[in-house]
Amino acid sequence: MASIVDKVTEQAEKLGLSSESKPKVYVDETTGSDDKGDGSEASPYVTPVAALGGPQGTEVAIFIRKGPSDEYAPISGAALKRAKKGLEQQKEKAKKAEAAAAKEAQERQREAQKLEESKKIVLKEDPSLPSAIKIQGCTELRSKRISVSGWVHRLRQQKGLTFIVLRDGTGYLQCVLSGQLVGVYVFLEYRNFLLVLCQSQTYDALVLMTESTVRIVGTLTEVPEGKTAPGGHELAADYWQLLGAAPGGAEAYSTKFNEETEGAVLYDNRHLLLRGETASAVLRVRSGVLSAFRHTYAKHSLVEVTPPCLVQTQVEGGATLFKLDYYGQPAFLTQNPKMAELVYQLHPKFEKPKRPFMRMNYKDAIKYLVENGIKRKDEETEEMVDHVIGDDIAEAAERQMTDQLNVPIFLYGFPKELKSFYMKKIPGDEAFTESCDLLMPNVGEIVGGSMRIADMQELLEGYKREGIDPAPYYWFTDQRKYGTCEHGGYGLGVERLLAWLTNRFTVRECSLYPRWPGRATP
Repeated sequence: MASIVDKVTEQAEKLGLSSESKPKVYVDETTGSDDKGDGSEASPYVTPVAALGGPQGTEVAIFIRKGPSDEYAPISGAALKRAKKGLEQQKEKAKKAEAAAAKEAQERQREAQKLEESKKIVLKEDPSLPSAIKIQGCTELRSKRISVSGWVHRLRQQKGLTFIVLRDGTGYLQCVLSGQLVGVYVFLEYRNFLLVLCQSQTYDALVLMTESTVRIVGTLTEVPEGKTAPGGHELAADYWQLLGAAPGGAEAYSTKFNEETEGAVLYDNRHLLLRGETASAVLRVRSGVLSAFRHTYAKHSLVEVTPPCLVQTQVEGGATLFKLDYYGQPAFLTQNPKMAELVYQLHPKFEKPKRPFMRMNYKDAIKYLVENGIKRKDEETEEMVDHVIGDDIAEAAERQMTDQLNVPIFLYGFPKELKSFYMKKIPGDEAFTESCDLLMPNVGEIVGGSMRIADMQELLEGYKREGIDPAPYYWFTDQRKYGTCEHGGYGLGVERLLAWLTNRFTVRECSLYPRWPGRATP
């Protein structure tokens, strides 16, 4: 038997098949590493498969051991056979992964090409477009051409047609887009059948998602008998425009809100949830209830008051109150405001101001202050100096100017440095903002407002420029992400308005229980 082994070994050596003639590769099944190992005795692999798949190829002599305390020994024939089979499976798996990656890349390229091609399709706007209306007032305009804007509440697409349920805050309207509004179609006749093939879709139609903002123009028609739609009519569109696209994929509105969405997620995204039918309906009922209460109280000659949220006394159920430090004094957020006694007082000499109110640009206001000797105090020298462009007009100077003119003034176009970063800049004059204050004689500012940034990227750049972490303001940023639109806002000082109406010297007289630093009683 020994002679047979010797002869086999001798023949193997002659053919170069002996383990001694092959490169040696080491495998340690305990301390080796297929990722970091190189097959040397000092840095072995952990599996025979890695040894066969190494840079030296499959024609290697594999020496294997269970752990550092064992001696290296040649791999058995059965183990080598299993390793070779494992290597083949690994190569096949890699080949399939490579093919899948290539197919995915090809699909991405095809989609990208599809998007690029879609950009070449340009919808032409009819210059005779009608004025925009609200959905609530549609019924009287049936058979007429109208223009509506809003959010895509529901979206359904099929060959040649796109159905949109539009929402604008006053109601819902079903719109139908067809023909070139959604794509370019080729009509082929084959064996007495008419085939409709979509050659390419418009870019806006491809990226359209729910909660995008759109403008749609078309003819309002009554739906056929047996069909249903909000309001009993639908808009057959002849032109549409994507105003603000909403995201798709994981960030899509329909992905965020579904039957499996948990309560915590719903409340985190309540600013978006309120766009839904149920949540908005609840708030509409709330509005109706409050309106009914106010109407009933007014019929009984009761006057609505707004008691303070901060008190220094605990009412019944005081254990539920939230205690806080109010300028060194203990205070509580009240949960039980009481009805106050009847109060009603009007300015006996009040005259209704004539409209429109005077408009004054910020630059013209600076010019007026200089020409009329209304100065400001220099912060460094404390001397009275003339105003210059860029100055924040102090309340005293503002009131003096308003009292001299003795008319309500819309002061607008303030420098961007004086206003919040989210205010919109004036196109062509970006150093100033689309902002305004309403100034009233004897009172000063009672309203402050502005147009806001509509572009999400510009808003994000504003966060970065101001050093603001955008994370806590996700609810604000999302309003731009999910269908942006031009928008503005203003704040009305109720007490200031009352001071003007009732000719009060101070706004403190216009609050039931006024609060200011050091005052938290009664």
